[in-house]
Amino acid sequence: MEITRSNEHSRYELREEGEVHATLAFTERNGVTLLTYSYTEPTQRGRGLAAKLVEFAIEDISQDPTHKITPTCGYVRGWFANHPEHQGLLAD
Repeated sequence: MEITRSNEHSRYELREEGEVHATLAFTERNGVTLLTYSYTEPTQRGRGLAAKLVEFAIEDISQDPTHKITPTCGYVRGWFANHPEHQGLLAD
């Protein structure tokens, strides 16, 4: 399993054996990353891939302590609700 950030496509990608199985789209504006849409291939759902993808993205974005996150994707909003230890990363 490999997770990468594709600035060209404005998304994070989770791949296995060269195939993209899950994506998390983002937009950056004024020091805030909006996590806008997550998608997992139907045949790959139920494996926790979206959670792994979100965790990778959160870790990546948090490398810049001045950068904040706005989750507009319902899945990502739910992830933050279940991980209160990361609330400090959210934009006001």
